Amino acid sequence: MKKIAVVLSMAILLISGCSKEKHKENQPKKESIEKNQQVTIPKFSLNSLDGKKIEFKFQKNRLISNSNKIIILDFFTTWCPSCKAEIPYLVDLQKRYKDKIMIIGVLLDRYKDSQKIKDFIEKFHINYFVSISNDNYDLARTIYSFVQAPSDMPIPMMVMFKDSKYIIHYIGATPEEMIESDIKKVIGE
Repeated sequence: MKKIAVVLSMAILLISGCSKEKHKENQPKKESIEKNQQVTIPKFSLNSLDGKKIEFKFQKNRLISNSNKIIILDFFTTWCPSCKAEIPYLVDLQKRYKDKIMIIGVLLDRYKDSQKIKDFIEKFHINYFVSISNDNYDLARTIYSFVQAPSDMPIPMMVMFKDSKYIIHYIGATPEEMIESDIKKVIGE
């Protein structure tokens, strides 16, 4: 009996961490907006292993960047099965919509060796920007607070922006078709 209870508990935890539920809140609650208002606008500098850098600011529900593409922030770890399962989708979407989207993988592994990250990127044929920056956790806390994520830092989590405006976010494993459908809506296809 105890074995069944343990197995059921593990299954519930796995399913809730890999939820396919789509969270769509175009307008955050007023208290969330007030909480994110600050005198100084947080600036984030994301760096990749190959020395590339992406900088942007986040204020209220706006991701202020120089890009006119749809920006998808993918918060992930290398040990998360659901995160790994989504990578081929993201690789495919980046390839097919390369002129319209910019996927930014925000790695939330602490103290991960650079060579192990490089091996992970190569193993999964990742063709999009992967941030290994010290700002990753600050960015995650800021974005997770904004979308009012249900727990401390659920992974995987993706957040989509266009023209600096928040569009949608997904928590847990999300089917490629769902993400692509939202991309098509944003670009008007």
